[in-house]
Amino acid sequence: MRSDNGPQFVSEEFKGYLNSNGIKHIRTTPYWPQGNGEVERQNRTLLKAIKAANAEGKDWRQELPKFLLAYRATPHSTTGKSPAELLYNRKIHTNLPEISKRIDLEELRETDARRKVDFKIRADEKRRAVPCEIEIGDTVVRRQAKRVSCQPSSRLRS
Repeated sequence: MRSDNGPQFVSEEFKGYLNSNGIKHIRTTPYWPQGNGEVERQNRTLLKAIKAANAEGKDWRQELPKFLLAYRATPHSTTGKSPAELLYNRKIHTNLPEISKRIDLEELRETDARRKVDFKIRADEKRRAVPCEIEIGDTVVRRQAKRVSCQPSSRLRS
């Protein structure tokens, strides 16, 4: 499971749940949306569908189930399979007729892993990324969020 560092994902109760169910938890870097690109891409698609519904004068809340059905039934470019097909191990019913064939999960995992490595290499080259040499125990400097003071400065007081 991949998530940000929100308080609901770092609690002891949540860690216990993950451990008891054998789930590996990967946390992304705070304030770095590219660290969770799959979710960011899905959110961009969702926002585009909402904007399209508004532009057509339709209620986006009523159009959302249609969008989700289409999204869940559409094959992903990396895996070649739809999210619903991966979840249920079968295609979900839509209005389009299709011929189905058996899913080879091992081949699917290999293809997915291979494409993710290719995407990572391209992204690293584009950003000119270099391997991290930080090790456990090293001293590092962390960027802190700027705090805005509501107190007027002493120069402005009369």
